[in-house]
Amino acid sequence: MRPITRQWLTDPAAVEAAANDFVNKYPESELRGELYRRAMGLYGQAGNTEKVVENGRKALTYLPDDAATLVVMASEIAEHTRETDLDRDERLAEVTKYATHALETVDKTVAPPAMSPEQFAQAKGQLRSDSYSALGMAGFVKKDYATAEKNFKSALQAVPNDDYIMLRLTIALDKQSKYAEGLDWANKTIAASKPGSQVQELATQEKARLTTMANAQAKPAAAPGAPQPQTVTPK
Repeated sequence: MRPITRQWLTDPAAVEAAANDFVNKYPESELRGELYRRAMGLYGQAGNTEKVVENGRKALTYLPDDAATLVVMASEIAEHTRETDLDRDERLAEVTKYATHALETVDKTVAPPAMSPEQFAQAKGQLRSDSYSALGMAGFVKKDYATAEKNFKSALQAVPNDDYIMLRLTIALDKQSKYAEGLDWANKTIAASKPGSQVQELATQEKARLTTMANAQAKPAAAPGAPQPQTVTPK
């Protein structure tokens, strides 16, 4: 097995290599999943989505009920799946599996010794919110905007005032022509977001569009067959 060095703590590739060595040498150890989860986290900090997912899958082989790993996997795959991906449906099915299981297991999570009850309750709320948000993104990519709306609202019940999720909910409502409700959420997003942030900028653009669409939607339609005004030219 590789010697323990400072590189173990900071280099995701080194941690992954050490985890592989450790698993080969100690195939029954309870630490196997923890090492892969550590590598997953470091790859996440480095922005390497492919390696996050690869090490996350390995971690879940040994920690199948770990809510935090399940949430990372669901979120990472959901955020990087596009409508045009050839394996879109397979990836979104994986998102649904991971996020749903995270919601099933979050209440079974044991609090770390150094975490207060209040901090632990907040952490569990965040796990629930992230799980529902991933399910919302899966619905959004499939253009199932009603499902996206439902899950984004559930995410906001767990963690209110998350401006990023609020923006996504606003857009999901816009996609369903729910312009008045979307406008309400656009205003909430603007109020909750940091001034000058990208979220606030996008929410402001959505507000302008939704204001126009809501006003047009609210105008009464002309009665069928009603005569149109005529221009009369004096003789």
